[in-house]
Amino acid sequence: MADEPCYCVFIPSSPNPITGRLYFIRASRCQFIDMTTEEAFKVILSTGNYVPPIVAIESPPVIQPV
Repeated sequence: MADEPCYCVFIPSSPNPITGRLYFIRASRCQFIDMTTEEAFKVILSTGNYVPPIVAIESPPVIQPV
């Protein structure tokens, strides 16, 4: 892992998004999305209840309808 580039990723905790954890993730495992800062804050502050349209389009649903 020392030879592969990594990103330092902050994962906010709930219910206080100011605190959280830092993870070092391999660059090959990261995926960048075109999201504004405003949309990112909405996701964090809504505790995931708000999903920006770009994420909803690119991500398959986790639960399949019956």
